[in-house]
Amino acid sequence: MGMAILGMLPLILFQASIWHSLYGVWYFNGYAANHEGFAFNAANLMLFLFSTQKGFLLWHPVVILAVLGLLTPFLAAGAASLRFVAFSCLVLIVVTVLLYGSWSFWSLGNAYGARWTADLFWVWAFGLACLFSSARSAFRATAIAAVCLAMVSVLWIGGQIANRVPLDDQLDITFPHWGRVQLP
Repeated sequence: MGMAILGMLPLILFQASIWHSLYGVWYFNGYAANHEGFAFNAANLMLFLFSTQKGFLLWHPVVILAVLGLLTPFLAAGAASLRFVAFSCLVLIVVTVLLYGSWSFWSLGNAYGARWTADLFWVWAFGLACLFSSARSAFRATAIAAVCLAMVSVLWIGGQIANRVPLDDQLDITFPHWGRVQLP
C-alpha cells in the first residue's frame, strides 16, 4: 500500500502544479467553480426518473424489463449461482440512480435520453439475458413486450425531435410536498 501511494505521489504533484500554474491554487474543483454538486432532494430524483426531457424510465423503458430480469434468479430454482451477481447488479443500479439523481444538473447535459445509462449497458444486457433465459414458455410475450417498450422509446424520442411531444420546460411540473421543480 505504501509503495502504491509513493508511486502516485509524482502524478499528484504534477497535477497540483498544473492547477497552480493555471488557476493559482494547488487544488481546483471545476464542479464547485460552476456551482454544481449534490442536491439530495426527492424532486430531482423524480425528474431524473420520470422527466419528459431526459427521464430514465421514460426514455429507456426497456430497462424495466432488464430490472425484472435481475429478479428472476431469486425466483427460479437452480439459479443460485446467478443470485450474487443479480443482487450486486440491483445494488449497483440503486446506488447509480441515487448518485446521478442527486446531482444538481441531473440530466447530465445536452443529449437525448439519460446519458449515464451507458455506464450500465452491461447490467441491462445481463438483466435481459436473465429474463429471456427464464421465460422459455413465455418467451414470445417477453420478446413482444421488449419490442413494444423499445418502440415506445423510439416514438418518444422521435416525437420530441419533431416537436410533437412537449418537453419539461413546456409543462407545469409540480410535485406535492416539494413544489415547483426547477429544471437545469
